[in-house]
Amino acid sequence: MAITASPAPTPSRTELSADERIAAVRAAKSDDEAFAVMALASAAPEWDQRCSLFRTELIARRRDDAARRAILDAALTTIKSACAATWPAVEPTLRRRADYLATRPKREVPRRTNLPTRQRGATAFSDWRDALSSHWAPKVIQEHPTFWEPLRDGTTNLKPVWGRRREPGYYALAFLQFTDSGFVDIEPWWRETTDEHWRQWGFSRRPSYQRVYERFVELEERAAGAFRKAAHAIIGHVNTASGGKVVFDLHIDSTEARTFARLQHDCREGDDCPYERESDGRRRSRARKTLITAEGSTESAKGIRQRLNERPVDDDHDGEPTGHKPEEKDRLYVGEVDDVDRDRDTGALRVKVGGHWYLLRDKTAGVRAYTTGRRVKRFWVGFYNTKVVSGHFGAPVAVGVFPASTPEHELYEPMVAEAIEACGGELPERVAGDRGFSVERVFAWNTSRGISTVMPWRGSGNARRADRDTHTRHGIPFCKHCGRPGRFVSFSTQNGGRLTYACQDPTCPSGGKRQTILCKTDYRLLLPLWRDTEAYMAVKEVNRHLERVHDDWRSRYGIGADSRALTPKRRGAPWQQLRCYAALIVEWLKIAYLHGYLDGQRRNYEPVEIVRADGAVRRFRAYLRRLNLRSPASLARQREARHRRTRSIRRSGGGPPPDGS
Repeated sequence: MAITASPAPTPSRTELSADERIAAVRAAKSDDEAFAVMALASAAPEWDQRCSLFRTELIARRRDDAARRAILDAALTTIKSACAATWPAVEPTLRRRADYLATRPKREVPRRTNLPTRQRGATAFSDWRDALSSHWAPKVIQEHPTFWEPLRDGTTNLKPVWGRRREPGYYALAFLQFTDSGFVDIEPWWRETTDEHWRQWGFSRRPSYQRVYERFVELEERAAGAFRKAAHAIIGHVNTASGGKVVFDLHIDSTEARTFARLQHDCREGDDCPYERESDGRRRSRARKTLITAEGSTESAKGIRQRLNERPVDDDHDGEPTGHKPEEKDRLYVGEVDDVDRDRDTGALRVKVGGHWYLLRDKTAGVRAYTTGRRVKRFWVGFYNTKVVSGHFGAPVAVGVFPASTPEHELYEPMVAEAIEACGGELPERVAGDRGFSVERVFAWNTSRGISTVMPWRGSGNARRADRDTHTRHGIPFCKHCGRPGRFVSFSTQNGGRLTYACQDPTCPSGGKRQTILCKTDYRLLLPLWRDTEAYMAVKEVNRHLERVHDDWRSRYGIGADSRALTPKRRGAPWQQLRCYAALIVEWLKIAYLHGYLDGQRRNYEPVEIVRADGAVRRFRAYLRRLNLRSPASLARQREARHRRTRSIRRSGGGPPPDGS
């Protein structure tokens, strides 16, 4: 199930060398032609994968038979001109391949069962460090009115109706450069800029630091929607130009993000602070002045969060973890601490954990408290940074900042809806995630829209993973006649999702007749994409490798801070959210530039990889055959039939005695 590309084979008489293939791809005049060249000139071990990818690509772009033939003829001409010395030897093989690719398969494979693809080098911006500097994005976005006008119009009309006229210049462009520079605070970045930099953004000279700070805060408060609209315009453009590859496979994951505010011990008179019950007066006085020292690191909080995600959930109580009783050794408070209050003077949040009151001065942040009994074990103060990542390009499509006290599964619907909106309303075929999102509400939301869910199993308080009368523990429906597992036929979104299947056994009394089952029978198991398919296994494998996106964004844009050094000193979720929108603009502008979606000149000639999982599928299907599953109802009917035969034989005087001797 590795995602690595196949090694280049040794060139032979009927095959192009690796250098010749690269030269032919670079000589292609369009993306369609480039895909055709990669399919025709592929090495023998990769031919089946490239053939499938070529057909999938042209089907996604709705190319008819005549257009397909024209694309293949143009690709043959390109290879002939780029590899003139080798052309006579490879011409017969390439023409046979072209004739095969020009014919449409008799039966189109549903899109959700297509294997996932991955564009190598899609976000390898370090290879273009000189061209894609931090000053590149503010310059290029002005050359494309479709992207620039929503940002310009939403950020230049913020001045009040009174007061002195503002100097010309676009602070939105300055904020884009600030986000891409790697600085997390405004003042160090402002010191590094010069008058020449500010002239590129429409200013006559560098403004004062105080003015820059005020204008950036103004963007945070009043112009975040303009950055969001511009980011959606760029992502939608790339999705259309790539044939829907941005939204085809989506992966959702969350990471911890710190806030610069810290919890402070805030027990007051009459709060019955445990320290006041101590006889040592010095200890009581020192405790009142000391900040919390139990604040955990990102890694420790992440580890505890992932372990708690392994716990079963109660679907009847909105997916909250079950078994959270006071006598438990470890507990996680998700917005449900001992008590919550607001400071009357400042409005700051006060939470009570372990018998103590604590004050949090960041009003938008959340608190997670890990306790042992009444003793505080770890505090996590800050936000969730949730990303919806494109599986093909490996870049976030939507990024959101939420209080840490919000359960992860509650972030799923708004974040996936944001990603769908960014891609022009096109629905994804598959969405993958971890156990934090694996609750029934998420499965139902996806299945009712025709989206396949690829998430690991998480136990439920009301439903255990076991064979049912209608389907197996892995979501494969049983035949209603013989009780054996069925085979997938089709899926529709009627009545919240309906699966059509037929029996696998050719000797079944049903005679291969099609049967149906509603997915709402068990949303968590009955899926549009079955778990025994290679596509499901391959998407799971891709999801394991996308954790790196959090690290990439920390190093590039300082988003998702996991240390005090990367945490912005300006408090609040809106500031971090604005920086996320700006990072989306920069990220997708660079992706569009490398793949020729801005000017038609492709710069990333790395191949598109097809992720395979055939080995995992063989092992899983062998495991299912060893289980020899039958529906509990059919097994009960067989037992009852055996008992009836035994009783009948005994009444007739034949058969063994009751004790079996």
